[in-house]
Amino acid sequence: MRGNSGGPGVDGITLDDYAAQLDHRLEALRQGIATGNYCCDNLLGVALAQEGRRPRELAIPTVNDRVAQTAVALVLTPIFEAEFEDCSFAYRQGRSVRQAVERVERLRNEGFMWVVDADIQGYFNNIPHAPLLVLPVS
Repeated sequence: MRGNSGGPGVDGITLDDYAAQLDHRLEALRQGIATGNYCCDNLLGVALAQEGRRPRELAIPTVNDRVAQTAVALVLTPIFEAEFEDCSFAYRQGRSVRQAVERVERLRNEGFMWVVDADIQGYFNNIPHAPLLVLPVS
């Protein structure tokens, strides 16, 4: 989080605040997750100005929620990585735009003529969230 200048979320707790009570906060987070009582906080909406473009809107989670999300990612990433197609590059660690372009160039040189690039504008802001938030009944 420090590497990308991670600021506080809606609770105002900074990385330094969190670190000052790290053991207590991690134990409370662990207990909340283990008992099923963990609930993420609201997101802090921030609009970043972009020259000549509309502001880029971000939704910033609290430090506590980012810790939980990172823990989940550490567990799930290897599982999903094993299932991803080799031709998938977006949002994957160790893969870059440069590598994707090199792959397209290589395939073009092998005789392929078509490239499909899809991006659904505002996808995450417009998908129906309610079905995703329904917990399965045990």
